[in-house]
Amino acid sequence: MSHAPTDVQTWVLDGGAADVPCDEVITYWRGDDTDCHYVLTDLSEVIAARTTPEVAAAQKADIQSRIATAGTSTKVLKSHLDALGLTAAVLEWAQQD
Repeated sequence: MSHAPTDVQTWVLDGGAADVPCDEVITYWRGDDTDCHYVLTDLSEVIAARTTPEVAAAQKADIQSRIATAGTSTKVLKSHLDALGLTAAVLEWAQQD
């Protein structure tokens, strides 16, 4: 897997009476990058995967169909996560030191 590099910067948004702290994340997706993960300033972690529009649309349609079907107990399957590259991205993240 090829990991997309990221840059995280702290910003403050104009919230009117009170400013709102936030993080700006820039991810540099190169042609062969498949995933990325980074830590925000509040120490929460983001894990992302890259997929084609066709794969994303097919998985989304299948999940929406499962949502609409009464009695379907599992709306999102491991096969959906596999197809979207999320399983591999989480595995890659877990193996990082």
